[in-house]
Amino acid sequence: MSSSLLATSKKIWSVFCILAMCIAVGMTTNHIAVADSATQNSNIVASLKYMSELNKLRQTKRTALSTQQIIRAQNDDNGANM
Repeated sequence: MSSSLLATSKKIWSVFCILAMCIAVGMTTNHIAVADSATQNSNIVASLKYMSELNKLRQTKRTALSTQQIIRAQNDDNGANM
């Protein structure tokens, strides 16, 4: 009887966790679902926030590019066939 109670409590806990994850995802993506286009203020703010967080992360692990590396990258980009 103890093992069936344990199994039942594990199932209840897993259902609770799944619901909590679904709610969390729904709350974080709500602004995307509501927005009509990519130019909506909510999408712009979310993109800028993401880029800001990404830049903070990169600052800690990124070495500065030399002038020659920048010039080479710009030349490669300008010559790319897109």
